[in-house]
Amino acid sequence: VVNTIESGEALELEVVRRMPKEHPRCGTNLAVFFLLTILIYQISKNILLALIIPLLSWRYLGMIVQRYITTKEPPDRYLLNAIEAGRELLKKFREAPHLRPSFPQRIYNMGILHIIAGYSLIFTIYQIVLLLVR
Repeated sequence: VVNTIESGEALELEVVRRMPKEHPRCGTNLAVFFLLTILIYQISKNILLALIIPLLSWRYLGMIVQRYITTKEPPDRYLLNAIEAGRELLKKFREAPHLRPSFPQRIYNMGILHIIAGYSLIFTIYQIVLLLVR
């Protein structure tokens, strides 16, 4: 639905169905960046290398992760639900285009905090497992 809206096409089932399910600004891309940075640093202990490789590949790899791991083709009922949500969002925007969320709300909506929390949880579990295995 987001790809349809951004391409300026009509929010109709047939149009939405042919759009890619991957999106270049998906939080998955950011998660891949963080994961790559940490993994490469853990392996190489070289901070420059750990930043350059992810910076060059995070979007491409994030789109691959979206395509094959984090998303699947939705059934029509999900698409119809998303279309309705998209229409409501566009309607609200047209009614009050000047209203914008506060800066803290925009940061929260970006999902960065969610990614950091998720990574922290996984990293903590990983460290606990390492301690138990040793």
